[in-house]
Amino acid sequence: MVDELRLAVRNDADGDRVFRLSADRAGALRSKDELRSQGTHLWCSRQAGGCGGRLQINAGEVVRPYLKHTTGAGSCALAADITRAEHGYEHLLVQHTLRSWLEDQGLSVVLEKTIHGGRVDLLVRIEELTHVLEVQLTPISNERWQARDAVYRHAAHDVTWLYGPRAESAAAREQALRGVAVHLDHHQERIGIAEASTGTSWSPLSACRLDRRGFWTPGLDAAIAAHEAAQRKELADRHVREAKELQARLEAAAARRRDEEQRAAEDRRIQERAATVAARPVETLVPGLGGLLLPLEGYPRSLAQWVSAHPDASGWAPPQGWAFLYDVPDDATNAAKFVTYLVTKIYGSGPVTMFAIPGIHEHLDHIVDALQAVGLIHLREHGGTMRWERPGSAMSLRADLS
Repeated sequence: MVDELRLAVRNDADGDRVFRLSADRAGALRSKDELRSQGTHLWCSRQAGGCGGRLQINAGEVVRPYLKHTTGAGSCALAADITRAEHGYEHLLVQHTLRSWLEDQGLSVVLEKTIHGGRVDLLVRIEELTHVLEVQLTPISNERWQARDAVYRHAAHDVTWLYGPRAESAAAREQALRGVAVHLDHHQERIGIAEASTGTSWSPLSACRLDRRGFWTPGLDAAIAAHEAAQRKELADRHVREAKELQARLEAAAARRRDEEQRAAEDRRIQERAATVAARPVETLVPGLGGLLLPLEGYPRSLAQWVSAHPDASGWAPPQGWAFLYDVPDDATNAAKFVTYLVTKIYGSGPVTMFAIPGIHEHLDHIVDALQAVGLIHLREHGGTMRWERPGSAMSLRADLS
């Protein structure tokens, strides 16, 4: 296998002084002469993922210049994967740039520091505090990012991730979580802070700093202020929304209570009227509201009087016919048909006792069972009173008892 490496480190396989070989033959030969005169050797960087072996410059007349392992390169991951080599040395170059920037601020820096549960790119000590700078140039899964972030934050007082262009999804994830993410353009040595309204604000690395409060860049304060304002607005909107929802629930509960009170009062009126109607004299029937014939006082005392109050009932039949009344005794069939008319066409709900009058009440159980079986009414108990309701109807019992 022919090496195609063009990146190495000087003097020490564990060092961070990156050497990039020129792509043209003349430049490669000049570099070779300079290194020989300086007594400097090139190494395959362990920090970049390489094997740590010696490298030498090959600059023939045919093949483009490259770095060749002086011993077999078969075990070297970088020799077999040039893209991996580029990414590994790119990461090393960024670490070296950041270390120089931190040391210029008088800070103590350790590269590739091993900690419990992992290893960090740069561990910085600021007086008694420690700060982690983690460079992320390649994509990373959410699960792996969360695990590494937890390890770093357990080991240091503060953690700053620096995201390259290929790690934009991870940067977006942290920005969604914490409101701010730090972007890195190592080619131009600049730092970016993204804002939803204005995009990414870039500043030279030399204009940034690291102190006891953490990583700072000129665009950071505005991004934090915008994030906090968005959080306050979101909180205020949530409070308004929750207040409206609470008011709606309270109004609905009050409406249910009013409805229950009205039903209870109406049930009491109906029961009282039903208890006394049989003892009252029959009154003359007169036209009532809505074109119905209503008694002046109380219910009619007989089925005949009910029928005379609703003459349309005699020629009416439900869509399903009368077969469902097969279990009702023959002498109660007419009464059952009339009650069917009342619950289908006249009323929407009421107490079962409203039909307990001579000619009906002795067969009322059979009639109610037949109506319920075919689905024309539903029964429910309310306030100790058995009530019926027409399915799908929101009607209350018509106020024809007053």
